[in-house]
Amino acid sequence: MTWTQTTVTIKDASGTNQPVIAYTDGTNFSFAHPLLDNTGAIVSPATQGTLASVLSALQTAIPAGSNVIGKFGIDQTAPGVTNLVQLPVPYIVAGNTMTRSTNTTAYGAGQLVNAATVVYPTIAAARGNDVAGTILRLRLKKSGSTLTNGIFRVHLYNAQPTATNADGGAWLTTTSGYTGSFDVTMTQAFSDSAMGIGIPTAGAGVAFAPATGTQNLYYLIESRAAYTPILAEVFTPYVEVQ
Repeated sequence: MTWTQTTVTIKDASGTNQPVIAYTDGTNFSFAHPLLDNTGAIVSPATQGTLASVLSALQTAIPAGSNVIGKFGIDQTAPGVTNLVQLPVPYIVAGNTMTRSTNTTAYGAGQLVNAATVVYPTIAAARGNDVAGTILRLRLKKSGSTLTNGIFRVHLYNAQPTATNADGGAWLTTTSGYTGSFDVTMTQAFSDSAMGIGIPTAGAGVAFAPATGTQNLYYLIESRAAYTPILAEVFTPYVEVQ
């Protein structure tokens, strides 16, 4: 069967004659719906009269090779190349320091290690403002080089909490913004400091969203043993972020 293009005249809503493209086999008529090939040209049933030939016309727009619809490859060459897929590389961020009280009073387990007037230092842990992430490990450095009973828990928040007690009192805060915690034991002494690396108290990582409109998390330090500090000891956290 061969279909030939013709014109059929119909009247529009105002009664005016309007020509409409149709195709006829000599007996039947079928109104035309333009089908374009990959160049934008109309595919005519007179020359593309079977589904197979129409499919062939459509396939000219598909890239050559082994690609099929629903399956594709991704260019993973050098960084910066279009379509590059690259998993985030863990990075380390140093938090703001916290300088504790100007005394050498020993702490008991469960007490807040802080300044005389409670401060809430921050860590710019996120990759950007309001960008969520996961902290895998936390390093804690202190300016005193002793390791004895240097066991701490670092609590993280994405909103500033309210502490019930000051330095040397029991660690107790509101739940506002509480994100998670890391237990750190000082394991390495240096000539000018000591450091330990800790993992989450629960799970393999601490998922977080930073404080609204920022990259920041707040932190507080709790002593987990009978630790004797040095005068005005300085603590610095470092977070390993995925």
